[in-house]
Amino acid sequence: MITHVRVRYEDDKKIGTVPIEDVKDFFPRHQQDFKSKSLYLVKWTDDSGDSDYYRARILALGESEDFAETEARERTRIPKRVYSPASSDYENEAEVDIGRGLMVKKGAWEHVQSHHKDSLFVKDLLVTIWSKDNLKERSLHGKHCPRYPNRPRKAPLTPWKLDVMRDCYRARLEHQGVPAGVLPLAVKQMNHFIVEKLSDIEKLAKRAKDNQGVAEV
Repeated sequence: MITHVRVRYEDDKKIGTVPIEDVKDFFPRHQQDFKSKSLYLVKWTDDSGDSDYYRARILALGESEDFAETEARERTRIPKRVYSPASSDYENEAEVDIGRGLMVKKGAWEHVQSHHKDSLFVKDLLVTIWSKDNLKERSLHGKHCPRYPNRPRKAPLTPWKLDVMRDCYRARLEHQGVPAGVLPLAVKQMNHFIVEKLSDIEKLAKRAKDNQGVAEV
């Protein structure tokens, strides 16, 4: 019985072993029942306990955590083929207008809407509108960070796209039945979620850079 999956996350290339339940809509019948060139949505949990699904490639399946890792090590001895973004599940999908003419992939938008937690809705919507590579060089309003005053300013997020995000979040809260009297305060929390996500992306980028430096030594 398949219980664990060895994966490589697409964004930061981090490798890990996760329970089979952490791979969204994935029900393998045997150890070779996966597509090595396809991307799957795999759960990632950060240090604060927040979790979300991110794109990842499956390296191996196993009947235990150790077995999956062993299988992956055996597979990595085979020369790897270069991955093309065209194989992404979202690449060739139809797009939808989420407001003011802002078009996003239909599957990505449906994934954003599936979140029960408001924080994950906002954070995933952020990376749906802007790519993570783009967000590495962005800040919410383009201001200096008080913690690091000597760092150069990062470009602010596009104001009209932020307005679209705010509209989407407000519509979600209204659908949830948030009272009109507290709605403005609830909508303001979106900025907090955005800053958290930008910080997480910066940490992942730094970790990837550090890991690359170690590998080159």
